[in-house]
Amino acid sequence: MDAPLPPARLPDSVRRRLLPGAALLWIERAWAAGWLQGLAAAWALWIVLALMGVTGALPGVLRVALAGALVTGSLAALGLAAARVPLPDRDAVLRRLEAASGVRRGTLAVLDAPALDLADPMAARLWGRALADAPLRLRLGLPRLQLDDGARWGALPLLATGLLLGLLLAKGDAPARIAGSLSPWPTPLSAARVTLTVTPPAWADAAPRTIAIQPGATQPLTALAGSSLRLRGEGLDGPWTLAAPGATARELRGGVGVVRVTRAGRLTLMAGARRVAAIDLSLAADAVPTIAFDGAPQVTPQGALRVAWRLTEDQGPATVWLELRKGGERRAVRLAADARAGTGAAFADLTPDPLAGEVVALRLLARDGAGQTGFSPTVAARLPERRFVHPVAREIIAARKLLIRQPRAREAVADRLTGVAGRPDRFGTNLAAWIAVRGATFRLAYDRDEPRGASIVRLLWDAAVDLEDSGASRAMESLRAAMEEMRRAMASGDERAQRAAADRLAQAMADYLSRQIEGMQARGELTPGQTLDTSFLDAMMADIRDRLAAGDEAGARAALADLQRLMESLQFGGAGDPRLAERAAAAAAAAQSARDIAARQRVLQADTIAEAIRRAVNGAQGPLTSEAARQAQLRDQAAAIGAAARTAGLPPPPALGEAATAMRAAGEALRAGDTAAAARAQERAALALAEAGQAMEAQAQALRRQAGGAGLAQPGAPGSGIDPLGRPGQGFGGGAVRLPDPAGQARLQAIRRLLEERAADPNRSADERAYYLRLLKRF
Repeated sequence: MDAPLPPARLPDSVRRRLLPGAALLWIERAWAAGWLQGLAAAWALWIVLALMGVTGALPGVLRVALAGALVTGSLAALGLAAARVPLPDRDAVLRRLEAASGVRRGTLAVLDAPALDLADPMAARLWGRALADAPLRLRLGLPRLQLDDGARWGALPLLATGLLLGLLLAKGDAPARIAGSLSPWPTPLSAARVTLTVTPPAWADAAPRTIAIQPGATQPLTALAGSSLRLRGEGLDGPWTLAAPGATARELRGGVGVVRVTRAGRLTLMAGARRVAAIDLSLAADAVPTIAFDGAPQVTPQGALRVAWRLTEDQGPATVWLELRKGGERRAVRLAADARAGTGAAFADLTPDPLAGEVVALRLLARDGAGQTGFSPTVAARLPERRFVHPVAREIIAARKLLIRQPRAREAVADRLTGVAGRPDRFGTNLAAWIAVRGATFRLAYDRDEPRGASIVRLLWDAAVDLEDSGASRAMESLRAAMEEMRRAMASGDERAQRAAADRLAQAMADYLSRQIEGMQARGELTPGQTLDTSFLDAMMADIRDRLAAGDEAGARAALADLQRLMESLQFGGAGDPRLAERAAAAAAAAQSARDIAARQRVLQADTIAEAIRRAVNGAQGPLTSEAARQAQLRDQAAAIGAAARTAGLPPPPALGEAATAMRAAGEALRAGDTAAAARAQERAALALAEAGQAMEAQAQALRRQAGGAGLAQPGAPGSGIDPLGRPGQGFGGGAVRLPDPAGQARLQAIRRLLEERAADPNRSADERAYYLRLLKRF
């Protein structure tokens, strides 16, 4: 071995090249000695075989053994070369750098060992100047590897050709094939199969999806909280484990694991000690639903409250509730279990509620599947109150109201009910109602577990209603429940459940109609042998069935909504006393006018408040002339309602006089410039007008019942609430009908001809022809 290198005196720019230069020089010497030529040939052959897919086709154990032998042999060859090929000395390295950089030979040697006495200041300055002028931009160059003629013209062309062919065959898989050939695992990672199934929460409007993840890849994924992730790994040995965010790794039985999405993070799938795949999980955005009233709640002829809304929800249906508040009382009534984004409406029978007849604060709540709740602005309204005619029912309801308002007056209520039940003959044949009153009396005296008597209040209501309409109200509740079940069956997509729900709905509707017919017969409105024409209801029910059978779920939902609106607005009778019918129509018109004026009063109140804010900002004062004139106009219109009611022989409700007083006070406050007093008076006027509208609507309903009639009001008949095609009439949100243009009519005729041809084709199955016949009903 040469003498060791002396201490370095060269500049740093030269010394940094010494070690790489020594390595290159040692490689050239070892190559010339033959130690590295065979090693390079073996690795080149292995890479060619890997690119061509040969190593990947070998059995896993054999490939690992061959790769291990190659690596071991390479290390042994390098060890022998290091032992037998000496390290180059400093002078040899400097000479190699000079040759590679084109520097005159001996220049670096002179810089390394100057023939000057550097202790002399003049000599040191001369030496520094020489270093500054010396060409020190050195290059290492490539190693000079010499091949003999046999390798140059035999092995090298063959290996180069094989490498080119391998690259053409492997294409983009070249790095993976080379890495796989050197993997210490018998089974390559490419043999793994990883599938991910993402199942959104049941409340989301999204279908499950399956993703195939490439082995070794990281899959980005966005999912809703509450989603289910099912991972399945196959093709590799070793126990499969999965590490989820915020949890320790757990073993997957059979390579299958399920994870519930609760937070963002990375999921890592392992097979033994190998990382097979990863999932970068992020949570999908889920906004809080927003909801608002779509117009003021309306009372239907059946006494239910129709509530319409506008809903915004981004991920699926929401549950809509109507919250009632008065004083310390607060409760919520569910309107819809699966309301979709957009407009919607539902009917709620609030006449049994203890707050019926009271002015309450109403607010809509929309809760999505994730538990997020949105609230609407609060509106004030008087809940509908049922007017009873049966004398015993009226006494029961009076006792019930006393119990609601004074829960501690149980003895007084019990005494009243004892007097009611003391004359069983007044109950007629309705023994169940008499038993209910007796049971309520006993519970008031001896049952102290329920201080407020909520269950007794419900029992008394059921007894009074049963006396009043012979079970028609209970049948209506069953009909509403059947419609809700029908909606759930439509959402499920289960055809068997849909058919069963449709059968129960038809039965509930028939029971309701039979109860109404019994009531009409008891009141003398129908003779014993007389029947009602309900064919239009049967047609609507058949339409729902046909749409479901044809797969038109959206159309079936719309048809069911039309049917419910119709049943809620359906009026029995219509051909009785014409004078009473005219008075009923006048009362209904007066009720609508009162509601319209109440709405305009609300607008004027909002304008008054806005003007008050503007004046407070600007410091302005004085009368509000324009607003006072508008208030006077509204007062005159309200007075016209009372005059029209008296002309029709109807007593104006007291609330109408209260509204006139409040509107007069509002006008005086506006002329005096007192915006605060004006706004308060306008609030009283709006509430009184709404109450007057409800009172006159109740008068209209009572007059319709007194008018009697010979049967069910048919579609298109005055006061029926139904158009000639059996659809709900004005006020029920049916929307405008757009007739098709000539091109649209031609397309409809072409579709109809095609359906008729297919329905008549004997080569088609009976089920398929029946399907086309159902579709023909759409055209």
